[in-house]
Amino acid sequence: MIKLKQFTFIIFLSLLNLQLVGQENQGQLDVLNQKIEKGNPTSELYFKRAEIYNEQDNFDKASADYLKIIDNYNSGEDKDADLASKAYYHLAHGYMNINNDESNALKHAVKGLDIDPDHKGLLSIKAEILYGMGQNKKAFEIYESLISEHPDDIEILTAYAQKAESHNPAKAKELYEKILTVDASNNEALYFLGMHYAKLSNRMYQKGDDKKLVHEKLRSGLGYLEKYQKQNPDDEQIILNIITFYRFLGEEEKADKLSEQTNSGQ
Repeated sequence: MIKLKQFTFIIFLSLLNLQLVGQENQGQLDVLNQKIEKGNPTSELYFKRAEIYNEQDNFDKASADYLKIIDNYNSGEDKDADLASKAYYHLAHGYMNINNDESNALKHAVKGLDIDPDHKGLLSIKAEILYGMGQNKKAFEIYESLISEHPDDIEILTAYAQKAESHNPAKAKELYEKILTVDASNNEALYFLGMHYAKLSNRMYQKGDDKKLVHEKLRSGLGYLEKYQKQNPDDEQIILNIITFYRFLGEEEKADKLSEQTNSGQ
């Protein structure tokens, strides 16, 4: 009963916080509307209003303000290249992730890159869309360029690694290893590398390779999977895989211990 009351109170606080944030945003929106209605609004005012519309999940109104920023830039009325490229980014992002309109997303990404050819967000969107269109080579070239400029960017590394998995597993392995140097507890990297070595050891076993080498590769995979399992104790499939791998290696004690812990809910 106490836990239920605590949970209910937490929900109440969350809802109250959302209400207060909504009221604050509406107050800011009213002020911006007044300034814009006075005439000769700057691109900065449009951008601030668009940010609030984004928080309200109103992409249609936000996109209208982003287009006004771009019109100001193209007409020479407000040549703020930074705001214009940001406006193109938000338009491309919105069309891709909200409207599922990759054609318009790509159009805005390309136009934004005409202003800022090195814009990380716009390049990432362009690569994502090109990959979806089957233009893998062009997409991977963009990712390579992005990584050379942003070698520790987890989002870029992950996006590239995910796409490389089915086309170039060796490259995916390299990328996931790089991710772990930045974030040692990254779940996706731990899982991929663990299963990569497990599958490799299985192929070696099927070919009749030296048993010692097979076990060596499997233990490499287990090292990653054990870390993953500690962070995801409810992942039953991984637990079953680890138990199977332990038994294959003849480590029955470890297999039994993990099995007992799982069955007892520890």
